[in-house]
Parts: sequence; structure tokens; C-alpha cells
Amino acid sequence: MTIALGNTPNTITINGFDTLTSGTGADAITIGAPVTGVSVDLGGGNDSLIFSGSGVNSLTIANTETIFGGVSTDVVIMTNINNTLTISGVETLSGGSSTDVVILGAVNNSITITDVETLIGGASADKVYLNSSASGMSVNLAGGVDTLALSGGGDNSLTVSNAETITGGAST
Repeated sequence: MTIALGNTPNTITINGFDTLTSGTGADAITIGAPVTGVSVDLGGGNDSLIFSGSGVNSLTIANTETIFGGVSTDVVIMTNINNTLTISGVETLSGGSSTDVVILGAVNNSITITDVETLIGGASADKVYLNSSASGMSVNLAGGVDTLALSGGGDNSLTVSNAETITGGAST
């Protein structure tokens, strides 16, 4: 099922959809049940997406500024446009082919990321795992006692600040 919301701000909880699109309003969308393979494009506005309930969530997003993960495993794939995203409680994040900026929420985050160009940590302890080699990436893990684990899938070249522990990859 496809759900298309209008240009006014929307605050709703939805279930049972394949595609969700929205207009220019600032939307606060709660996904009430676990989703797999769905697509969400919240359009313009300062939008938020919240995963509710327990269960694995896996989806592709676009034009969503803030994501709050649920109590189980959450996998978010960013579309191939420039993305700036604030996240909390998401376990896996894959950036698109354009410039992606990820800002971690002010909680203890443990996340695996792929293809993100800028990562900004929250105020608490963050554990960040790079799933692919980094080239030209900027990482500032901010407050807390933070850990960054580099990918072993190739050479890593990145700028890092405020990381208390960095573990190198196994590339040769």
C-alpha cells in the first residue's frame, strides 16, 4: 500500500505500508509495527521518523531529518541525495552516493555505518564501526568515552577528533 501525505504538517502513527511520501510540512511519523523493505520519503520540512514497538526494522529513507530507532535491530539505508540526519537508537546506517552527514543523538550509540562522509557524535559514549574503508571522512565523536573501529576492507584515510579509542582495520 502507498500512503501519500499532503503539504501540511502531519503527526500520525502508521502501519502496513510499502511506500510513504509526504509534502513540504514538518512531519512527525511513528511507524507502529516493524517494517521490512519499505520506502519513506518525507519531502520538505523538518521531519522525524520514530520506530515503535519491538521487532526488526529495515527501510530506505529520503528527506528525513531525525530518526529514532526502536528496541530491536534497525537498518536504515539513505537514498542517493545529499542527506543530513540526526539519529538515535539505529544499529546500521548506509549512506547514499552523495554527501551524507550523520549526527548521533545524545544517548549511548552503538552503530555500524557505511558510505557516510561526516559523522558527529553525541554527548554520551558512542561505539562506531565503519563497515567499509573511509576516504576523506570526517569524524568528531564529541562528548563521552567513544570508540571508533575502522574497516579492514581497504585503506582508511580520515580525520578523527574526540575519539578515546581507535581500532585499526586489518587491511594490508
